[in-house]
Amino acid sequence: WLDCFIVVLGWITQFANGANLSALRAMRVFRILKGVRQVGGMRILVETLGRSLPALWDVFALMAFFLSLFSIMGVQLFVGVLNRRCYIPTEVGNATLYELDEAQEGRCTAGGSAL
Repeated sequence: WLDCFIVVLGWITQFANGANLSALRAMRVFRILKGVRQVGGMRILVETLGRSLPALWDVFALMAFFLSLFSIMGVQLFVGVLNRRCYIPTEVGNATLYELDEAQEGRCTAGGSAL
C-alpha cells in the first residue's frame, strides 16, 4: 500500500502544476520509506538507529548542559570587552580594532563600523 500511495502522490504532484500542492509535495519524504522497505540492510540500520536513540538521550542532555554552561561563562567573561570599539574589516576572518574617536562625537572614522 505504501508503494501505491507514493506512486499516486507522485502523479498528482507531477500533473497538477498550476495548483498549490505544496503540502502534497512535502509528502515526497515517504519515498525514503519505500527505499528502506526494499533494502533489507537499510531496514536493519534504521531499526538499530531507532533503538539506540533512547540510550543517547543522556549524552544529548549532558552536551546541552555543557554547551549552555560554557555559553553563559563566555558571555560573562567577555562582557563589555568590545564596548566603544570600532573595527575595520580588512580580510575574511581578520579585522583591525581601535578605540572610538571622541573628537568625532563617539562615531567611528571612515571605513570603520561600531561593535
